[in-house]
Amino acid sequence: MHSELTGIGGFFERMLRRFKPLAHGLALLPLAAVFISLLGVSLVPGIALFQTVTETGRDWPTLAQYLAWGMSLAAGYFAYGFSLIVVIPAACFLFRA
Repeated sequence: MHSELTGIGGFFERMLRRFKPLAHGLALLPLAAVFISLLGVSLVPGIALFQTVTETGRDWPTLAQYLAWGMSLAAGYFAYGFSLIVVIPAACFLFRA
């Protein structure tokens, strides 16, 4: 674990070599933040659908509310998948990936 660099560059290289897993994890944090943001944006249509169904069915009988919630969750799951089909390629285009 000896570096040919001297000074601060050598110190930095030695620390990177010594703490490889930590350096790798820290380097991936920005990428993880981008992925989390993209997944969160893709969840918006499903959440909006569920909230709309919940507010609309507030006065319905309990069994009808449960049925509406189940169907809205299933439809929200599909909306999430379709949103990913749009959001991920758009992000790839923007980031030129």
